[in-house]
Amino acid sequence: MRDEEIVAAAQVICARLRVLLGEDAAGVEERLSALLARAVVDVDAVIELLGRREETRAAMREELARVRFVPRDGPPGFAAVTGLGDPAAPIFYRCGECGYTYPVFEVGEPVPASCQEGHGPLVRVE
Repeated sequence: MRDEEIVAAAQVICARLRVLLGEDAAGVEERLSALLARAVVDVDAVIELLGRREETRAAMREELARVRFVPRDGPPGFAAVTGLGDPAAPIFYRCGECGYTYPVFEVGEPVPASCQEGHGPLVRVE
């Protein structure tokens, strides 16, 4: 879960606290409202506060289940790669006669028909 989803669920629960907790809602509502009013919400504190009572834990599970399957970024089925990718190792083609080596860095990059001396086709080095 992303922090934004947890905060959104907590806001929905805050509006329902009187129904969930009855007379006990006042203190929880005050603390939760104060946490949610901050410029940067302390998500851990929100989770800790709502996790103290079974009613609010159940409401949190319910709200988070609603957002769990919503696509976050990009079209449905798209999964962004996390972190930075490492460059792939180049593929080398070599002339069997003179040893000339040609590196290929990208898939689909054309390979010369022969070495610079014109000896013949370059062969992929395994």
